[in-house]
Amino acid sequence: MRLLALALPLVAACAAPPGGELVRLHGGSLYLHATRVGSGEEVLLVPEESLLGADFGPLVSKERELIFYDPRGRGRSDAVGGPDWLGVGADVADIEDLRKALGVDRMSLLGWSYYANVCALYAVRYPHRVDKLILVSPAPLAREPHWVATERKLAERADPQAWDKVEAMAASAERAEDPVAFCRAFSEASLAAYVVDPACLEDMRSDPCVFPNIDPERLAEEAALAHASLWEIDWRAELGALAAPTLIVHGDRGAIPLAASLEWHAALPDADLILFEEVGQIPWLEAPERFFPTVESFLGGELGPR
Repeated sequence: MRLLALALPLVAACAAPPGGELVRLHGGSLYLHATRVGSGEEVLLVPEESLLGADFGPLVSKERELIFYDPRGRGRSDAVGGPDWLGVGADVADIEDLRKALGVDRMSLLGWSYYANVCALYAVRYPHRVDKLILVSPAPLAREPHWVATERKLAERADPQAWDKVEAMAASAERAEDPVAFCRAFSEASLAAYVVDPACLEDMRSDPCVFPNIDPERLAEEAALAHASLWEIDWRAELGALAAPTLIVHGDRGAIPLAASLEWHAALPDADLILFEEVGQIPWLEAPERFFPTVESFLGGELGPR
């Protein structure tokens, strides 16, 4: 199974590029890269800056500050390694430590895929810190049957030619000579399985292939460990205590079964499920003209759970 995952070897922190900062957590044992855009009183926190941040400009407004950050082992944040450094519990704790470090009192959260689950668990554990919650293509609540079905569907959608290119690069000197190019080829081949028409990826402005987390194969292995931590949680018991109004976004042509998002909707006390037709799992690239107005309406109170 080939999946895009951006992962986690242990190295020293890199220097923060223009527009962002490295935020010191856990007494200096971990640095996360974060970028703040806007200056409004409303705050929206979005994980996976390197994968999403450059494409989320439509959500910036005079009333809202967006904070994008790369989780541990992703993008420009510190790389880490080993199972003790990975998992949903560690990622939830990092959000809280990041909130404190940045001086944010309350915020809304938007998470995609695995990080949608992370954001949901944070909202359960820290309800007084969360205004609203947006879950975009969240991972299923259990491994069986919906995550197994998702993995199977992604494998079926793999483009053999794209992966032949990746494997040829991996077997040649090109991988070592240009690791960024190899990472991008790997990422493009992976992401193509998440969308209906891979041509939409040509409009993607974000770049997940930045140092120090540049080895996609190791990232995929360690992301699998992080995903495995999801199935250790009794999500239905946890989500019953989630107080924040929640928007679930599901693309009907994605690999995740609709039944998985329906389970999320049934488990949440105050949630709305929006179905995007003819869209896969990356709606901000596949249907930005629908995705961003929907999110904006939800954040602005015009669209509410029902």
